[in-house]
Amino acid sequence: MMRVAATLLSLASLSACDLFNDEDPRVGVEEIDACIERVRSTYHEGVLDLLDSDEQRRPTYTFDITKMGFDDIKDLTVPDQGDEKGSVQVSGFEAPGYVKRRFLEMNVDGKGAFFLGADPAYYRVQGEPIALKDVFSEGCKQQLSGMRFLSFTFAPVPASGDVTDDSSTPEENKS
Repeated sequence: MMRVAATLLSLASLSACDLFNDEDPRVGVEEIDACIERVRSTYHEGVLDLLDSDEQRRPTYTFDITKMGFDDIKDLTVPDQGDEKGSVQVSGFEAPGYVKRRFLEMNVDGKGAFFLGADPAYYRVQGEPIALKDVFSEGCKQQLSGMRFLSFTFAPVPASGDVTDDSSTPEENKS
């Protein structure tokens, strides 16, 4: 009887522990400061030093959209695109790693691209040119409820008058 009471008391003291917290951190809204801290913590200090710059680059943001509702995901699409639509890739729940990697490495534009049918589901979209030092805050500002900013790649901003080649691979900046 004493053992049962001690076990129950121990379990009760753990109630605030993550062991019993089955809430997914991707659910709901994340504050911008918390987002910046979370995403910055995934980058090596050397990369962070390089990103402390006013140099202009064109970012491509990657988001986890697994916990977004269908209507919220529809809101991410660009209306009135005519024949030029963004990209959607649907995969089964057991998508091989190379399928996700290929999606995460593909070039996208401002219309975005979706990888659905797996956990995590991804949304990638190209942003407007910004200073490197602002990439974390801008990515976090784009988050909606149930959406989490994960990472970014970036490409040089072409000089005015230059023709851009959208088939080029953006520079990877994740260590």
